[in-house]
Amino acid sequence: MDMEFSKNIEEYKKKGFKGISWGSILLFLICVIICAGVVYVCVYKFNIEIMEAVYIAIPFVMPVCMVGFSKQRGYRMLDVIKRKRDICGYSKKLEWISTEGNLAEESEKIEEE
Repeated sequence: MDMEFSKNIEEYKKKGFKGISWGSILLFLICVIICAGVVYVCVYKFNIEIMEAVYIAIPFVMPVCMVGFSKQRGYRMLDVIKRKRDICGYSKKLEWISTEGNLAEESEKIEEE
């Protein structure tokens, strides 16, 4: 009986727990901490029901989840945002200076002759 297996061992070294990467595990813990913090503040400071506090915490957690977990064409969203920032004009502007002198003065000289 022949059994095929993947010979790409590097891919498995990057995985943390049951096929989930360490970055995803860390991001999940950050989301849980943010959610718990918002729920704690809502319940103990503002006396809001726990279920309503969880609904209030969702808008605080979703941007972190969207930036960290979602992928676009194989890239994490944070990498896509960085590339777009570099491409779309936040990088240094290119300046061009002519080395041939002032073209207006040269055209006036030609007209005078």
